[in-house]
Amino acid sequence: AINMSQTWHQELAFQWQYHVDEFQRLQENQPFWMPKSYAVGKMLPAVVATAVLCSVLFWIVSPSVVDILLPGNKDTKLATKTTDPTVLANKRIKMRYQLTNLCFNLAVGSVGVYCHFWVLPTLPSTQAPSIMDRIPLHEDLYLLSAMQLGYQLWAL
Repeated sequence: AINMSQTWHQELAFQWQYHVDEFQRLQENQPFWMPKSYAVGKMLPAVVATAVLCSVLFWIVSPSVVDILLPGNKDTKLATKTTDPTVLANKRIKMRYQLTNLCFNLAVGSVGVYCHFWVLPTLPSTQAPSIMDRIPLHEDLYLLSAMQLGYQLWAL
């Protein structure tokens, strides 16, 4: 059993090194990591802006919308029959989070549709013969990634 374990470990180490070498070779031939200046100059502001906009939506806009949808403890379709303030407060917070999630998903979906139908066809790399030639040169699509990272940052 020890010999089999050592063989398995050697095979795993060989495969790992093979993939590391292949990755480095690809990176040297045609870099696909985002330059630091681009990440700090474009990505970071977009990530922060998304997180701030989600916070504004959650703390300022959605409470008034939730008040319309869930008026006090009146018995409506969305309201609960309980008068317990803790239950009502938890339900309001959950609805505010869901409303923020809905708005974010509508926004990122709209940006995705725009990029797919209007931006992507204009990029020269979409006609490239090799998949490795198609990976870089999509800097115009950074907003989708930045929005997702900003939303995940906010959701923490």
